[in-house]
Amino acid sequence: MRPDQAAEKLTKSLVYILSRVPDEFGLVPDAEGFVPVKELLKALAEEEGFRHVREGHINAALVQSKEPRLAIAEGRIKALDWDGSFHKGPVRDLPKLLYTTVRDRAHSVALEHGARPGAMPFVVLAAEKEMALRIGRRSGLNPVLLTVNTAQAKALGVVFDQRGAMLYTAPDLPPGSFSAPPLPKERPGKETREKKPEQKEEPVWGGFLMDLSLRQGKAPGEKSKGGRKKKGWKEEARRTRREKGEI
Repeated sequence: MRPDQAAEKLTKSLVYILSRVPDEFGLVPDAEGFVPVKELLKALAEEEGFRHVREGHINAALVQSKEPRLAIAEGRIKALDWDGSFHKGPVRDLPKLLYTTVRDRAHSVALEHGARPGAMPFVVLAAEKEMALRIGRRSGLNPVLLTVNTAQAKALGVVFDQRGAMLYTAPDLPPGSFSAPPLPKERPGKETREKKPEQKEEPVWGGFLMDLSLRQGKAPGEKSKGGRKKKGWKEEARRTRREKGEI
């Protein structure tokens, strides 16, 4: 396929995705129909036949297109025939359950304070678990799935907007409007591990080991067991007689 033919084919595909079925690719255009180019590339990388597409391919497609059908501004892209019908506004007839994700490091925060918007000005929800996880993986390797009970959420004041056939948005999700997996158990850190008993060293005084005999109640100079035996009375009497000259 010639470069101009490849560019034309890519242009047609992007126009169709951005103007007709962005929700099927997990994309939510803003009020003007723009989506971030980076988000579009992440979505294309999940689809067979589009995984090779880079920003350079999109720029080349815009240049080689026979007529302008796409517009790029400030890192965002839109189809020029965007008519806004994708945003259906507030909706009453909701599925019983909707799904969204938070990053694994925000798991505990979501349980305590609720789910808040991330890069977008709203929380994106999907009617299918797999679509919610697909969107979540784009911003984190281990997204945590939240299951939203729409009746409970509406009772807590949440207003849902429908975006296409598969996606919904909400300003936020307060605690009590969703369920989530339990927090993972924390692994003990180094400081909590059992320490081996340390061997006590003998105190050193002035560079010399302290004489342990002093601590054992022995007089200085007194020999411990196993040294020379003390003299008996016979040896003492013989020494006295020798001094007097009797021997």
